[in-house]
Amino acid sequence: MPPFTRKFYLVSNSPRRLELLNLISIHPIVVSPEFDEQFSDGVFPQELALQLAKGKLNSVRAKVSDGLALSADTLVILGSRILGKPSNHSEAEEMLRLLSDQWHSVITGFSLWNSFNNRRINRAIETRVHFRSLEQFEINEYIESGSPFDKAGGYGIQDSFGAIFVDKIEGDFYNVVGLPLSEVYRAIKEILHD
Repeated sequence: MPPFTRKFYLVSNSPRRLELLNLISIHPIVVSPEFDEQFSDGVFPQELALQLAKGKLNSVRAKVSDGLALSADTLVILGSRILGKPSNHSEAEEMLRLLSDQWHSVITGFSLWNSFNNRRINRAIETRVHFRSLEQFEINEYIESGSPFDKAGGYGIQDSFGAIFVDKIEGDFYNVVGLPLSEVYRAIKEILHD
């Protein structure tokens, strides 16, 4: 990791994003975004992921004005449908049934801001993921574990069940977890050299 003495803020409530940054020796100050993640139809998924990431960062800029700040938003796209976080058992079951034996896209938009030079880097990364055919008892057991309810698409690739639901992946694995580490690392190097 490039050395820097500035503070690093993670504008996210996701424990997975915090774990991923820790993996590359970044130990950020966590700030909760003050942003309503509602969105309207008709926006391309990559643009929507970027809008949400930028909105989260903008909502707390006054609190993160003495260092680098990173926000992100991850979307799961099946065909033309955006699968958000399920709010109950039936929504989780529907999402997992839809994903069964199908390819889908996971898009993470991130926004990185350097408050010292006011430079901002916004990127959206897509990974293609395929689920094997799921059996009903597997869906039921996963939902009973409680794991689907804080995750876009109702699953986490890093979970015990999520790990065995996915049989193919094209692109960045960490993007599916919630943050494309390689691209974030590249962006940090870029934003520190200006």
